[in-house]
Amino acid sequence: MPAAPTTSVYHLVVSVPPHAEGWRAEAAADCFGVTPAEVRVRASHPAPEVWFADPDEAAAEEAYGRLLEAGLNVVFTDSSILGAVPPRRAVRSLTVARAGIVWDLGNELTAETPFSTRGILVYGKPRTATQHKPGAATADGRLANPTFVDLYFEEERGAQRLHLASGAVKFTGLGERMRSTFGENVEALAALLRERLRAVREDGRLMDVPPRLPPVSGAGLPRVLESLKGSIRGVDPLELASRLVFLTSSWA
Repeated sequence: MPAAPTTSVYHLVVSVPPHAEGWRAEAAADCFGVTPAEVRVRASHPAPEVWFADPDEAAAEEAYGRLLEAGLNVVFTDSSILGAVPPRRAVRSLTVARAGIVWDLGNELTAETPFSTRGILVYGKPRTATQHKPGAATADGRLANPTFVDLYFEEERGAQRLHLASGAVKFTGLGERMRSTFGENVEALAALLRERLRAVREDGRLMDVPPRLPPVSGAGLPRVLESLKGSIRGVDPLELASRLVFLTSSWA
């Protein structure tokens, strides 16, 4: 059998939960060719997901319109924009300076987040197979004790993304703000960013999320990722979801 033709761009319909009450499962099911019950399960996932992908822009736009009419919260984009989201840069430690935060990335590399910029903090914590109840929620609805944080911020050359992983970051640069656990130090860092950045958004939709790759209608997710030519290495569901959180934010 001949290989399927490749394309440089796939047009995507992305789910942006939470969805409004009263959306019509029957109408959405017709778009996907599945049962209303299956659509309800798909729509209950708390993280953004690619739901439809097609090299034919008209076909993807039709699916987008039908899902909007069904009352679902979706956006229309394409795979080139997904691939252009900055890659993660792992943080080892940080220093709070007068004008911003300097991040040690190892190998004598650093990045700086000026306090004059805007930022998005994406908190993540995969749900384990044995975990049935979500963790305790903070006052603003985020779940406590993330295992990673992606910080997106603006720079002259475009958006940047820093990745803080539990057990991999030294928080001594927080000084008197430093606490004993990763989650507490992340909260201390977030409080600092709320005080000092021009604007900061916090998104906890990747907290307590079962890592999964959605059953994408149309071309299918593997072909979409393959078309990105290495800009997304491997298929980490939460890394992909973090990109989608950023893309569906107000200033991406």
